[in-house]
Amino acid sequence: MITVTVKVIKAPRHLDRALLAVEKAITDVVNEMAGEVFEEATLEVPVDTGDLLASIIKQRAQRQDNVIRAVVGAGEPYAAYVEFGTGQRGQTSAGRLASQYDWPPIDYAADWPGMGAQPYLTPALMDVEAEARELLEQAIQAAWEGLQ
Repeated sequence: MITVTVKVIKAPRHLDRALLAVEKAITDVVNEMAGEVFEEATLEVPVDTGDLLASIIKQRAQRQDNVIRAVVGAGEPYAAYVEFGTGQRGQTSAGRLASQYDWPPIDYAADWPGMGAQPYLTPALMDVEAEARELLEQAIQAAWEGLQ
């Protein structure tokens, strides 16, 4: 997840316009990146019945407190099992990503091998992460320059 926080306790009036421009620029980039994650995930998701593919959703970016967040996810109850796997194999495949993204470990029975992960959302996120950072920097810079 990429989090950008801008907190101003008290600012001169002219800064209100600048902060709104920066917030809009960030929101636009977050929406664009969510669209790319959504598109990539729909191409990468393993398809059996098509239900998992059909359950992938994208919600437009919203600001809550100091966080601008868009959501891309899958609604099927088994979506996490496909993404992260199950049992020992799932723990191995998700463990690498869990530490990178601060996700909790997956519990499993030690004597059950489980199924390996077939990730589709995480690779989509990782594919656009570097681009998102660059686009955010450019958007924020352009917003500030546009106000001068």
